[in-house]
Amino acid sequence: MKSLCSGLVILFCSFIAVAQFPGAPTNPGNPKIDWNKPVTGFLSEMPPPFPTDQLGPAVKKKRTRRTAAARRTSTPAPALTAGTLYFTPLGNLGVDRALVNGLTTNPDEQAALLVLLRETKKAYEVEVAKTGRSNNIATAFTFFIATCVTAYNDAPEPSDEATDNLMDALTEIMSAAPQITQLSNRNKQLLHDRLVYVSGLILAGYLNGKQTNDQRTTTAFRLLAGACLQSVLQLEPRRLHFNQAGLVVE
Repeated sequence: MKSLCSGLVILFCSFIAVAQFPGAPTNPGNPKIDWNKPVTGFLSEMPPPFPTDQLGPAVKKKRTRRTAAARRTSTPAPALTAGTLYFTPLGNLGVDRALVNGLTTNPDEQAALLVLLRETKKAYEVEVAKTGRSNNIATAFTFFIATCVTAYNDAPEPSDEATDNLMDALTEIMSAAPQITQLSNRNKQLLHDRLVYVSGLILAGYLNGKQTNDQRTTTAFRLLAGACLQSVLQLEPRRLHFNQAGLVVE
C-alpha cells in the first residue's frame, strides 16, 4: 500500500509544479475560499461509517503478515467476506463536479480543481491496480485515513506494514457492518469516489504548502485533514497516528 502513497506523492510533486492551485482553505486573504465546511459537509452525506469503536482493537490484532511479493500480486488477498466491499464501476457519477461546485463558483478555479481531482483518481486507480484491490471501498478508506492522519500530524507516510495492517483491519470491520455491505453497487462507488477525491484534494493541498514553503497553506490543509477525520470517524484526530506496525488509536 505504500506504493500507492508514494506514487501519488510523486505525481503531485510534478503536477503541482505546473498546475494552477486555487488556494488554501480558510485563506484570510480570500474569504470566499472556506473549504472546511463544504468538504466535511460533502463527506457527511455518506452513509454512517463502520463502528469506529472497533477500529482500535482491530488494528492491534495480530495477523500473519504478507510478504513483499504477496503485496505486489495482482490477486486480491482473501479476507472474510471482502467481496462485499467491491463494486462494478459505473463510470463518472459526477462526484468530482459536486465537490468542486461546493468549493468555489469561480469557473477558472472549478476547471483547475476538476483537473486536479481527475488526475488524482487516475493516479489512484493505477497504483491500486498493482495491489489487486481496485474498486474496493476498504482500499479507499485506507487511502483516506492514511492521507488525513499523515497530513494532520505533518508526519512521514506510513510504512507498508502499517498500511497493510490498516487495510486488513478495515476489511474485517467493514465486511461485518450492514450499513456498508448492504449498500447498492452505485452507492458503494459514490462512497469510494467521495473518499478518493477528498483524500486527493487534501494530499495535493498539503504537498503544495510543503513544496512552496507556505506554512499557512500547510496548516490549513492539516486542519482540514483533521476536520475530515472527525467528520467521518467521529474520533478526535489528535488520537490518531501511525507507528511502524500500524495505526495507533489512543
